[in-house]
Amino acid sequence: MGKNRNGGFLLGALIGAAAGVAAGILTAPKAGKDTRKDIERRGKAALKAGEKRAKELEKQAKQAGKNISTEAKRVGGEISEKAKTAGAVAAGKVADTADVVAEKADDLADKLSTGTDD
Repeated sequence: MGKNRNGGFLLGALIGAAAGVAAGILTAPKAGKDTRKDIERRGKAALKAGEKRAKELEKQAKQAGKNISTEAKRVGGEISEKAKTAGAVAAGKVADTADVVAEKADDLADKLSTGTDD
């Protein structure tokens, strides 16, 4: 969150600086031709600085995307392993329960066939 706020502050500072420069140029006592050249020169410099910052932000965004992807794969792998373990435990419990039920069914069948009621 801190990075987003810093980026917003930086953008605001750049816009404010550009507005100040533009106001200064337009109110400076120069000939129109000189003023236009100043505006063009400073505009190109501002554009170049903006492009540089955009490339920096793009690089940061790509790295953040890679980090998120790597972390998602890691967490997904952990969840998958935990699910496999839980499935194996559940299957073992079901098998144990089935063995107990089968054993009790055999005992009951034996009791019914011999007619004993132990």
